[in-house]
Amino acid sequence: MEHHGESNTIAKLIGLGILLIMVGFALIFISAVLMAFQQQQGNVNVSGGVLVVFGFIPIGFAFGPHSEIIMVVLLILALAIMILGFILRKTHV
Repeated sequence: MEHHGESNTIAKLIGLGILLIMVGFALIFISAVLMAFQQQQGNVNVSGGVLVVFGFIPIGFAFGPHSEIIMVVLLILALAIMILGFILRKTHV
């Protein structure tokens, strides 16, 4: 019975991962459309950031006038991902 519960949890996590990827693509599309509308009005001020986590090594960078705020948010996100990874690793060992 434990094996069935574990596979159900893995299936839920895979579904959550797919949902997060879809939400990310939707946010990218929405932001591109909003930036196109802002560019037509002439007041474009772009800031952005990227976070990539290889194993437990986070790599992030940000650009634009709000890059400091973006880096703080990316740092918090990286810490949350690493803590979640440690928790999931301990529960499956």
